[in-house]
Amino acid sequence: MKSINKLITITGIFSALAVVPAASAMQMDVQTLGSKAMITVTDNGQAVANQEIMVKNGNEYTVKTDEFGRASVWNQENHARTYTFMANDASGNTMTTKRRLPGDRQ
Repeated sequence: MKSINKLITITGIFSALAVVPAASAMQMDVQTLGSKAMITVTDNGQAVANQEIMVKNGNEYTVKTDEFGRASVWNQENHARTYTFMANDASGNTMTTKRRLPGDRQ
């Protein structure tokens, strides 16, 4: 009887692990240079073209990556602003990154 209970317990554990969704392999990297943010989106190391990235900085707008998985955003204000970049993977998981960009004229 103990062997059957162990077998049922072990089977239950492995069954539960089988339905846990795999972590997303999609990554969003945001590098800054002066007032510019350079965003790169990859999935398993491969560039993700046409990925929509929501940008928030007091305003909201969307940019899309090019065929190399890259997009750029500039702070054209006279003062520094914090930018929030958000992208969703195919499973609907949201990646969020924040960066502070100095003003274009600073």
